[in-house]
Amino acid sequence: MTEFIFGHYNYWIVIFLMMAGFYTVISRGNLIKKIAGLNIFQTSVFLL
Repeated sequence: MTEFIFGHYNYWIVIFLMMAGFYTVISRGNLIKKIAGLNIFQTSVFLL
């Protein structure tokens, strides 16, 4: 089990960044903050 968690740490980082960016986009009303969230989401897709 620990091999699964620590063996795929780069995927966990991508998932965390993707969810953080997506949450920022759907929860914020400010357009600048939404663009920043989309930028985080886009970075996670590039890393994947």
